[in-house]
Amino acid sequence: MAANNMNKSKKNYRVSAFFCSIILMLLAISSCSTTKSVATWSDHQYSGGPLKKIVVIGVFKNLSSRKEFEEKIAKKINDNSGVEAVPSLNFLTPGVKYEHKNMEKIFSEKGFDGILIVRTKSVSNISTYVPGGNSLVRNVQRINYPNYHNYYLVTWKSVREPAYFNEAYVVSTESSLFLNSNDKMIWTMEKSTKENYRAEDGITNPKAESSAIAGIIFNSLKSEKLLIPKGKH
Repeated sequence: MAANNMNKSKKNYRVSAFFCSIILMLLAISSCSTTKSVATWSDHQYSGGPLKKIVVIGVFKNLSSRKEFEEKIAKKINDNSGVEAVPSLNFLTPGVKYEHKNMEKIFSEKGFDGILIVRTKSVSNISTYVPGGNSLVRNVQRINYPNYHNYYLVTWKSVREPAYFNEAYVVSTESSLFLNSNDKMIWTMEKSTKENYRAEDGITNPKAESSAIAGIIFNSLKSEKLLIPKGKH
């Protein structure tokens, strides 16, 4: 009976350890992005007042990332200001390279006075050396224990962990607002984020990152008085 209980206990431990490792892995994946810095600039010589209608363009290789950014940013602006923001995918065909004059014609016909472009500016690698060392881990091997002292001694074992390089990436995402009338930039923002692995466009979690950037863009444009307040047109 005692042997059966011990085997069940070991089995339960292995199952619990397995699920714990899964939970830790999911937590690591969900928190793999860390904002390092945010910098903004605006043209204080601009005196044209707040914009009324803005087209949001995401310049990303991944179409789903582009869609995520355009829709999140447009929704944030639409829900919290009197400005009409429109994702470019509503009327621009993905994969098509439009000439400048054609884009100007389309934007003017649709009444846009502002063009907001979001893109991955750069992805740089950071390699950190992590020295090896010894660590204690739980011994889950099936062993016969003649007495409590032997049981205590084999509960933990020392494991040598080799040295390795920890790879990380710093992704800079740039958002810029231009006037449609003369193509002049009147505002820009750069957000640097540390990612634990490299993904297409450098963004490992487009849903979370697009929400974060949408909030930063809106708050900055609002503070610079480049957006019409909600309820006013």
